[in-house]
Amino acid sequence: MSCCCHNSGHESPDAGSSACCHSHSKEHSRCGQNRGGNSCCCCSPAGEGKKILSDKARIFISLAALVLSFCASCGWVGWRGFPMSDPAWIAVILCGLPIMSAARSAIILRKKPTAALLITIAMLAAILLQIICVLNPEIRGGHSHGSYIFAAGEIAFLMALGKMLEDITIKKTRRGIENLVRLSPKKALKKSGENFEEIDAAQIAPGDILLVMPFSTIPADGVILKGFASINQANLTGESVPVEKSEGDEVLAGTVNGGTQIEIRAAKDASQTALSKMIALVKEAEGGRAPIARIADKWASYLVPCAVLISIFVGLFAFFVLDKEAIESATRGATILVVFCPCALVLATPTAIAAGIGNAARRGILIKSAEALETLGKCSIFAFDKTGTLTRGKVKVSKITALSGFEKSDIAKFAAAAEAASPHPFAAAILNFAKTNSIEIPAAQNCKVLSGFGAECEVEGAKIYVGKPREGDLSFSEFRPESASFAVVKIGGKTAGVVEFEDEIKSGAKAAVLEISKSAKCVMLTGDNEKSAQKAAEEAGIAEFYANLLPAQKLEKIRSLKGAGKICMVGDGVNDAPSLAGADCSIAMGSLGSDAAVESAQITVMNDNLESVSGIFALSKRAIATIKTNITLSMLVNFAAVLLAAFGVLNPVSGAVWHNLASVLVVLNSARLLGAGKNS
Repeated sequence: MSCCCHNSGHESPDAGSSACCHSHSKEHSRCGQNRGGNSCCCCSPAGEGKKILSDKARIFISLAALVLSFCASCGWVGWRGFPMSDPAWIAVILCGLPIMSAARSAIILRKKPTAALLITIAMLAAILLQIICVLNPEIRGGHSHGSYIFAAGEIAFLMALGKMLEDITIKKTRRGIENLVRLSPKKALKKSGENFEEIDAAQIAPGDILLVMPFSTIPADGVILKGFASINQANLTGESVPVEKSEGDEVLAGTVNGGTQIEIRAAKDASQTALSKMIALVKEAEGGRAPIARIADKWASYLVPCAVLISIFVGLFAFFVLDKEAIESATRGATILVVFCPCALVLATPTAIAAGIGNAARRGILIKSAEALETLGKCSIFAFDKTGTLTRGKVKVSKITALSGFEKSDIAKFAAAAEAASPHPFAAAILNFAKTNSIEIPAAQNCKVLSGFGAECEVEGAKIYVGKPREGDLSFSEFRPESASFAVVKIGGKTAGVVEFEDEIKSGAKAAVLEISKSAKCVMLTGDNEKSAQKAAEEAGIAEFYANLLPAQKLEKIRSLKGAGKICMVGDGVNDAPSLAGADCSIAMGSLGSDAAVESAQITVMNDNLESVSGIFALSKRAIATIKTNITLSMLVNFAAVLLAAFGVLNPVSGAVWHNLASVLVVLNSARLLGAGKNS
């Protein structure tokens, strides 16, 4: 296959293609600009900007020339000056010159032989054989067609055809990006005074009030100020059922308003929306490399000079040991160059990675790098956060108990004041309780979020603390909470009351844990108390859990668990950022709107369905299996081809067919990942 020149270890930065043949910065840039076209050997050669002929035109013209060449070589049509005037020269020029140019660029710029060089040498060897045959009419051709120009043209044609087939497969993975780009609205209705004016979506700034009409696309991430609607989030999260949202709920750019007019306040500008992050992440992932690809690159680097040496050895062996004629010996040597090219080997990893990432993107799962997809498949331990990951995260206040000397309204009022700046789900529950019960929240000063503990502030000179109980905060003879999750409220250093919370396990959590447990160990890490942790772990089907962990302690537990194998951390991407960053692989649930999630996690699941985690885990394992199958297949086919060529069974023509068959099989095997189901 023509994408055979990239054993450099670099890939196209913007295409999701298998790879790029230039590692030099200027050439790398040029490659990215030219990927819209489809030149041989993965990117346009140096100096080639605009193409006179499209790729399909080159293929069809070259095919017609080869058919005419075949008919002339068989004597079915007359052709003056044949074989030196062979029509196959057209295929050599249209399909072969880009390969030769890529080989020349690699040698000049990187001083390194590439697989494209093998193809170039093979074509030149075939042309040289034809010249020798013309100068020595007694010498018989080494194949049935009577023209080595035909062999050179067929080699070039099959490489270009293979490249086109590869691009067809790769483009399927890019359709997800193209669809995402189309989701980005071009215009928005911004409130100006009492009216709304149409502006470019790119001009939206945080704080702008936007009007979203029924059945139109939401232009920015934001919060609903007025109205309620069913929001279709399928394009971003993969959720098939629209989500009901009302005032105070968050909405994402690119999702569709299902039927009623709403007003939203933009939270971010157009360049920082969840949709733009999603597009950037998928592009970044397509341009990344998996570590296993380095194995293929290392082999490809060795195979190039090795092929030349074996070619010379086979030619000498046929001439001196097998007593073959010089032209026949040279033909066998030239065939080695054709069949030995490691195109299938180099395609083995990037095509599988691209297909896997494309599949995941369509499900609303964003993989930041190719390495993440590979690492996930090797994880033997999964560590889950509790709140917002295993549980719904829609925590609500179930009960408020005021201790002697305080009122329930005081507990709610001061707790809400302290939690106003906290991102924790318990904080949101307290604030929502205060809003629902029309409790006025007093102004607070010196507000602090105490990571892993709670929050504190000052109200009217009194210090307020809301969070985990400390020694002496509660007399359990006086109060024993009914709920597994609770927070104490201290006013002026004195325990004033207790706020109890309730949350429920996600509907798909147990099924996801069960599926993952078939090939990996599952544990739960949480900052909640022992009772709350045990209840959630039992409901999710997790036998091993660790409670009362601060963020730093979670990270330490992650590091200690690494001793038993690679570990994947699954969290909500806000309070779990250190743990997500410290794990071998990390998955953030439903948190694309969170900068912490995008920066810390290697994989982001747009929805809150934990079955997406088990699905991407299965897909990653299948991708690794596909890569290994591809590498094994390519090596076996190459080995068999060398033996057949050495004994004259394959000639340059049949060798080119054999070689490209292996490459096509590798691409088709990788393409199966595009249609892999939820559990792959």
